[in-house]
Amino acid sequence: ETITAPTLTISAADCLYGTFEPARYTAENVPGARFVGYPSGGHVLVGHWQDANARVAAFFRESARF
Repeated sequence: ETITAPTLTISAADCLYGTFEPARYTAENVPGARFVGYPSGGHVLVGHWQDANARVAAFFRESARF
């Protein structure tokens, strides 16, 4: 709750490293954070690369304003 940096977490529900719930939790507990979750794609977000890349790029553009 004390993190003030812009925060974006991205994960897929079927990630075998178990990053989905921690990513969601982080976004829910860091003020202003955003979570992007995909139902599939594994750890490397297969099938979601273009969308994820666009979201990361937008996040960096928006964060640069701070």
